[in-house]
Amino acid sequence: MSIDTISYPVQDHLIVAKEIADIIKTNWLGHYFLVPDTIGSGTVEAYSYEGFSVMLSKFRFNREINIGRLYSTIKDQLVFGYILNGSTSSFVVGSARRLNQLYYGANVTTPSTVSHGMFKKNVWHEQISVMVDKNWIESYLQVDLPTILQKPNKPLFIITELSFSLANSLRYLIAEGPMGAFRKKEVHVKCLEAVMATVKIIVEKGNVFNQKKYHPDDLGTILRVADHIKNSSEGYGSIQKLAATFNINKDKLQTIFKGVHGMTISKYTAQHRMDHAYRLLLSGRSVSEAGRFIGYTNLSHFSRAFKKAYGFNPSQMAEANQKGQILSK
Repeated sequence: MSIDTISYPVQDHLIVAKEIADIIKTNWLGHYFLVPDTIGSGTVEAYSYEGFSVMLSKFRFNREINIGRLYSTIKDQLVFGYILNGSTSSFVVGSARRLNQLYYGANVTTPSTVSHGMFKKNVWHEQISVMVDKNWIESYLQVDLPTILQKPNKPLFIITELSFSLANSLRYLIAEGPMGAFRKKEVHVKCLEAVMATVKIIVEKGNVFNQKKYHPDDLGTILRVADHIKNSSEGYGSIQKLAATFNINKDKLQTIFKGVHGMTISKYTAQHRMDHAYRLLLSGRSVSEAGRFIGYTNLSHFSRAFKKAYGFNPSQMAEANQKGQILSK
């Protein structure tokens, strides 16, 4: 199978997810599908609720694949997108405006907004999309949406801030995976919380804005640095060594990395290691296996670091996982 482009019109995310599963020739498993080995790995899941629908994606391709969002005639809908990891190289909006930037946070678009992005290979892309009926969200929140969101049938592409705590909450939602007795309800609660937080920012600030832009070459370097950190079980050594490896000034590396990812390199590395351990435990690996895999030789140190990150120790999570339960921060 050779797939280089995946295109779909904006509609209820449950319908979209099923259509994408058909396009890439994989089985729909009730509310999610697995990305086939022929193009990569990962999962895409989707749910439909009163007033909104959700699609959660976590995937890594073995080659660059273009994903395009086509024009849709659906009325009175707003699409809230949350980019949690990875990046597309570019967006083309309304066939006119081009955004050559990496951004971290939330975007709000409409079904009539056309966009596409080239998803880089061997990079984990984690994102959540929530399509909301404008009238329903106004009634539910008992608030009038700001002027910029009052014409949901016109092309629109705006970027807002995404708080670190909210980003982490959504990351954990994706990390937990598509299984669990309360999964659909948990997705409902957390995604509605994300939409409410985004609307609150727009209403209170009265405007929206783009994250600081950086030179495309610098952004490319930061992406490679992040990938290097994720693919190294032994850590990055030192900032000086990391900067030398990627031929970038040390101070510039630290400044841009924090601007793009919202945290220092050391915190990013620590978070990624714990997230990786969480996923390993969720997949059934033992505490010792998970600890050793992310570079800990002392399991007591691993347990303390894990508990600091999640609020419970890895043995508690392993025990809960054996019982079919899910623990989350």
